[in-house]
Amino acid sequence: MPRFVLLWHACPSSYGKSDPKGSHWDFLLEDGGALATWNLFELPSAWNKSVLNEGAAKPKAAGIAAGQRPAGARPDELANSRIVAAEKIQDHRLAYLDYEGPITSENPENRASVDKGSVERIDGGEYRLLERSETLWRVELAGEFLQGIVELRFLQEGDWRLEVGSP
Repeated sequence: MPRFVLLWHACPSSYGKSDPKGSHWDFLLEDGGALATWNLFELPSAWNKSVLNEGAAKPKAAGIAAGQRPAGARPDELANSRIVAAEKIQDHRLAYLDYEGPITSENPENRASVDKGSVERIDGGEYRLLERSETLWRVELAGEFLQGIVELRFLQEGDWRLEVGSP
């Protein structure tokens, strides 16, 4: 079965100058030899309860409290208990299924190393593909904390919505 992962991407302020989105969550679904990737600037409330676990032993993402929106995140007009805005970005390497730590890349102009912050693996597991088209991904997650139906639906260029517990 293909795998998924939810990462917390803590971006340094210097990285924010070129990317105004700032720190965010990355939701990645294995798709062949790559990971289809969406940025989330807040989690559905059901995921807050599962992943951040409001006072229980596990939550990772140190410094991120349940329901907290990462610094610099845009307001999310769709946010409610089940739906949040998502931004589809370029596919990522399969290494991110298991990787935690610093992220750097090379600046093509001067070959200097660029600090892109770090990622922390929050949850992961396998998923079952229920439906897929250019405008819809409907999957069933089987992670340690994240479980059940998730629907990613295209709205307009780059903008998607993520809904948990969809029918």
